[in-house]
Amino acid sequence: MNNTINKTPSPYFKSRNISIRKADEIFRRVHQEFPVYSNTTLERFNNSDSNHDCFNFISYVSSLVSELRNYYSISNEPSVNLFKMLPGLKKTRVGNCYEQASATCAALELNDYKNVGTHYLYAYNPKTNVIKDLDHVVSGVNVKLPKNYKYWNGIDNVETKHLIKPNNDAIILDTWSGFADYANQAFVKYQSGKYISEQLEEGDKLMLLPQYKLNLSGTEKKHLTALYPKLLLNENKDKAEKAYAFSCLTVQDFPSENINELKKYYNLRITRPKEEAVQKKTSIFSKVINFISQK
Repeated sequence: MNNTINKTPSPYFKSRNISIRKADEIFRRVHQEFPVYSNTTLERFNNSDSNHDCFNFISYVSSLVSELRNYYSISNEPSVNLFKMLPGLKKTRVGNCYEQASATCAALELNDYKNVGTHYLYAYNPKTNVIKDLDHVVSGVNVKLPKNYKYWNGIDNVETKHLIKPNNDAIILDTWSGFADYANQAFVKYQSGKYISEQLEEGDKLMLLPQYKLNLSGTEKKHLTALYPKLLLNENKDKAEKAYAFSCLTVQDFPSENINELKKYYNLRITRPKEEAVQKKTSIFSKVINFISQK
């Protein structure tokens, strides 16, 4: 079918490509900012026996991922855990699909995407009523939830009321697998790819189980922008110049419900330095530099 009308690109065709290209660029930036070893990726591509060095390395990475999750899992508030997770990813350089999906959600919000969250991938068989956890987490954009939807509490058994079939304009970013696409196209990839398809049986239908919706405050976005400016698309690079410097953030800059947790792990100032004091310090520093340069 011709995708042009009077030699003008079809709006649908054009917007689809732009949306997916941007999503693709975002998860690539996440890979660049947080390059990590994933024990699940290593296990997928290595069939090593227990005496092989590769097997030992995979076990080592797996133990580091477990320690990382113990480190950042401190709150029921997603943004609090995220603020611990991201520095942990930088330092340990390990993480699986959940960590990569969470980092991708942060990048999406920094680039002004709305309705961003992480989702578990599940299979449901309507004939047998069997619900199957596929042990995979992705990032979702514009995934519409039913009215009065109640998130799964992570403890009780998953029921069909927790599972959703994503709408046509929902986008899935699978940073672990390395692709971004509309949900229906993503499901086609999963059904044809080895990792997910080998877990499926006849009659299984892919579904999403929403885990949480990330909703960073304006200050939290500025904070993360200052720390990780490479997550911004080129069109949003000006935000990095306007972001608060991390050293100048104060406890007053964070939402009250988050600050008690954040104060434990970040050396936040109690009050912001007076502007004239900062200017004076900068002025003295400039004079010293000028003096040295004249020598």
